Amino acid sequence: MTRKERLIKIIKSNYHNREIIESCSFTNDLLMERLELIPKKLYKYREYNDYNIDSLENDYIWFSTPSECDDDLDCTVNYDLVKQFPQIKEFVFSHIDDFLLLFITKNTNIKNKFTKEQIKSIREACFSSEGVIVKEKAEEYLALHGEDESLKLVETVMSKIKGCLNDNTEDFKRVALMLIDVINGINDHTRKKNMIYCLCETYKNEALWSKYAEKNTGYCIEYSFESIKHKDKSDIKNLFYLMPVYYGKKKEYKIVSFFDNGMNKHLFENDIDNGYSEDDDIELNVQLQTKKHSWSWQKEWRIALKFENNNRQPFPFISKIILGCNAKDELKEKLINICKLKKIPLYIQYKSSSNSEYKYRKLKLD
Repeated sequence: MTRKERLIKIIKSNYHNREIIESCSFTNDLLMERLELIPKKLYKYREYNDYNIDSLENDYIWFSTPSECDDDLDCTVNYDLVKQFPQIKEFVFSHIDDFLLLFITKNTNIKNKFTKEQIKSIREACFSSEGVIVKEKAEEYLALHGEDESLKLVETVMSKIKGCLNDNTEDFKRVALMLIDVINGINDHTRKKNMIYCLCETYKNEALWSKYAEKNTGYCIEYSFESIKHKDKSDIKNLFYLMPVYYGKKKEYKIVSFFDNGMNKHLFENDIDNGYSEDDDIELNVQLQTKKHSWSWQKEWRIALKFENNNRQPFPFISKIILGCNAKDELKEKLINICKLKKIPLYIQYKSSSNSEYKYRKLKLD
């Protein structure tokens, strides 16, 4: 199974089992199925500071947002707004009454005085299918509704509808730009409103020892997922969100399908089936877990969660700690005490006699 195939299989399983995973009502069979898809062991490189020592002592991990990561392109979606503008325009017109209501309330002093149904009524009664105001029909409508709805407000709404229905006007451009601004905010949102905990497949990654363990002055944690049946389900749950990072090129995502889903549910408050499919959801999540080949040296797996002020998460899976070869005695003493208390093996990294490679040996803690 390739790395990408494994990623897709995990995402699909989460898509179909999201409710039972979130509620911690998953079965042992589902857990065992998931454990078959993830490595038996993963590693985290750490610098020495009080926060990291506290997390060791109390069996938790601390999540960061993608915006704090080294890769500025991490957790982003690839789309081309220029190429997809015809689809965006079609989307605007298929939801024109929703947009008119949103646009009118945001860009005038009219607040909550018109419903979408009233705006639709004005549009259908006073405008041609090409978006041209029909003078006689408009006058008739104003005569019938002016007193009840305020003549000035109706005229304002008509003016805005006229501008929005004509794609050569500044009003239509503003509607489209408003939509594009929201789309452009998707990547900012995913980088700030999601959080990740990054792990590596090996403890022998010299670049990670140098970068994240402060030139081998820190340590590396080994997490093992081989014997976890007896752990609390709330501790295990996060393993369902553990996925490999795929290193490759992101294909262009059809942003309108995603945007249609989000707009209907959260902005227009329309509870309709818009055709947003499992494939759309899978492709979106694959993109969020994809990095360029230039990052493949990290051999990364990560846990990805929604940010809800829940950065601190239990993670009682430590099976070994490896002390860097340049660590100070203060850190060594603290790790010895922690490992003795928790009955965790402690290893130390050292240089070969030729100083050309790193080796590892187990320390006696008695």
